[in-house]
Amino acid sequence: MREKKKIDILERRRNVPERIFFIVAFAVLAVWSAIVLYMFGWALMNVFKTNIDYLREPLKLPDLANLQWENFLLAIDKLEYNEVGFWGMLFNSIWQVGGSALLLSFSVCVTGYIFAQYDFKGRELLFKIVLFIMIIPIYGSLPATYKLIYSLGLNDSPLYLITQIGGFSANMMITYGFFKGVPRAYREAVYIDGGSDLRAFITIGLPMGKNILIAYFLLNFITLWNNYETPLLYFNNMPPLSLGLYAFQQEIQYAANYPAYFAGALIAMLPILLIFIFFADKLMGQMYSGGLKG
Repeated sequence: MREKKKIDILERRRNVPERIFFIVAFAVLAVWSAIVLYMFGWALMNVFKTNIDYLREPLKLPDLANLQWENFLLAIDKLEYNEVGFWGMLFNSIWQVGGSALLLSFSVCVTGYIFAQYDFKGRELLFKIVLFIMIIPIYGSLPATYKLIYSLGLNDSPLYLITQIGGFSANMMITYGFFKGVPRAYREAVYIDGGSDLRAFITIGLPMGKNILIAYFLLNFITLWNNYETPLLYFNNMPPLSLGLYAFQQEIQYAANYPAYFAGALIAMLPILLIFIFFADKLMGQMYSGGLKG
């Protein structure tokens, strides 16, 4: 059996198109990674300079005997939006981004579970409508959404988070495919024990789909953390850190203190960097692991 597996592996290695694909993909990802690392290193190098040193020699290493650590303090002091300081914006980012990411991820899992595990009237029609919405982009909805949110008083309020409960997105197709492979006999066993549909989802669906839920949460968190356009529309009095950094970028064009701006960008990037460091396995592999083991 082991010899057969070794032969299969060798045959796969001799597959020329597959080898070419992986070589090209590796080369593209390597170049992209090098560009990102270069930009990060360049910003990290210039953050310890004075503004004059940066303007004169942006590619020169900073003077190790005269590192400008005060640029970080200056960035924290200057990061402000509508009289909300750095720490207030950081708190707003945590509850806005964390709450939105959790609701987006959870609603996608619930929707995929329902479509995969239940047969109900109109299921096929509703599923086709969802596919149509995902395939055909709908333009011009922003003015109506903007007016609706302000009419309901959801702007500058934690209640805005309820708008993140949807579940009809491209990610729903992944959760649908995952829960489609979960035998319905598991759910029926819960019914035999006197459990309800909610109990079946909590005891069967969530434990099996926790890897997908965690992966979606992390991906949504990363995406929403850098989003400043939505807060610019709806959170004028409760700005997150991304909005403060956007305003700081506009201000820095006139103040011309670029090392302080780099310091602010690095501070704002720190949570995302920590997520990549500690949860890289969840982001890269856990989404595709299932709850069934044979």
